[in-house]
Amino acid sequence: MILLLGGTSESLVLMTKLLEKKEEVVLSVATEYGKVFSKQFEPHVVQKRMDPFEMEAFIFEKGVHLVLDATHPFADLVSKNAIQACEKTAVPYIRFERPQIKWNDKVELTDSVEEACHLALEKIQSEETIYLTTGSKTLSEYLTYIPVEKLMIRVLPTAEVLASCEALGFEAQQIHALKGPFSTELNQSLYQKNHSRVLITKESGLRGGMESKLAAAQALNMTVIVIRRPKVNYPIFFEEVSDLLTYLESLRKRDKHDESK
Repeated sequence: MILLLGGTSESLVLMTKLLEKKEEVVLSVATEYGKVFSKQFEPHVVQKRMDPFEMEAFIFEKGVHLVLDATHPFADLVSKNAIQACEKTAVPYIRFERPQIKWNDKVELTDSVEEACHLALEKIQSEETIYLTTGSKTLSEYLTYIPVEKLMIRVLPTAEVLASCEALGFEAQQIHALKGPFSTELNQSLYQKNHSRVLITKESGLRGGMESKLAAAQALNMTVIVIRRPKVNYPIFFEEVSDLLTYLESLRKRDKHDESK
């Protein structure tokens, strides 16, 4: 069995391809939203947050022979846990990740929330806001450095997420609860409506809607601050589905050859 760690649109593409090839595969997601997002594969989906020891147990219990990690680029803890579990169980680990973007010189690159916040505060005037598209999980970190009234946030439209935003002190007019993808025109309208001078986003990749976010912000001469992806030492790494599938086919042929000896 292949254990596919998902929660991204890429994981759904890979799941489709693997099932088409009659592979025995289970898709693991961490959240209820991830389960809903993956509902077309419901018989093959498990929702569970796993630490390295729980992942080891899952690998042994289900007879997993390969772990394919297609989690979000910022879900680095999941990736590190998976690498550790695979090392302990001697099961191959493969990372699939969105290609990185080549940034132009108008983008400010940072390595931390703190650095991004300090830079953003330097760029805004009293009546202007900071538009945040980094998700709901790390909102409390930003509030360590930025007053809540200076932030506009874009988050997923779920009851759980909205409740967490309200608990942090965000008011309804500060919350854009929307599910992408978003056009450049929509992004531009949202930025303008809320007098946003700075965009803070994460280096999620093209499928994260980065191009339209950047185009809209730069059309308005906004400052764009991008937080770089966490650095993880992946043992094997692919950015193209076709390359990954070719590699998996080579593994399958190698295994069959070894069995015939």
